[in-house]
Order: sequence, then structure tokens, then C-alpha cells
Amino acid sequence: MSMAASKQLCSLLRSTLLKDKISHVLETGTYRGLGSTTFVAEAFSERYPPQQFVTMEASWVSWRHARRNLRHFPFVTPLWGTTVPSRRAIQFLETDDVLRRHQDYPDVFIDDT
Repeated sequence: MSMAASKQLCSLLRSTLLKDKISHVLETGTYRGLGSTTFVAEAFSERYPPQQFVTMEASWVSWRHARRNLRHFPFVTPLWGTTVPSRRAIQFLETDDVLRRHQDYPDVFIDDT
């Protein structure tokens, strides 16, 4: 199920953002910006945008798409780059238990495995 398809999740996110006065968002794995990045950005009220919303994508091609797809959210800053060496990132992707057995972790949302 898509996050955006859940009206309850949308409502919960909106009320949490307002109630807890969320002012900063940091997201990794932007991909093309049309999934969770857009979902979270749309949850912010036009009257109360976050002070800072940064999303990072390691793929140059995906980042370029994301930058274009997110331009209608002026408060979202898509960054291109990586935070760890490629070898370490690959090792993590190949061995992380949550990624390998995501069905055993119902409270963790992963866009795509």
C-alpha cells in the first residue's frame, strides 16, 4: 500500500506536524521525489511550512529528477551526494536484517526493497 493512499496516515501526519510544531525534516533516499518526499511535503500546511526540509539522494540521475519534481515545494532542498563510502553502503544493504527480512518488522516502513 502506498503511504499517500492511506487517508488515516495523511491525517495523522498533518496533525502531528502541527501539534508537535515540526520545523525541520531530514530525509535520505529521495529517489525521484514523488514518494515519501512529496507525501511529507504535502502534509505541511501552506501557512506553516518547515524552516528546513532537506532530502538527500546518492544517484545523480535520480537527484536531477527529484530536483525537477520537487520544485513546487520551495521549502524542500534536494541534495545530491553520499554520506558513507560506497563499499560500506553496499555491505550494509547486503547484510542489514531489516532490509533482508522486512516482513518481520511491521513497524518499519520501507518504500521499496
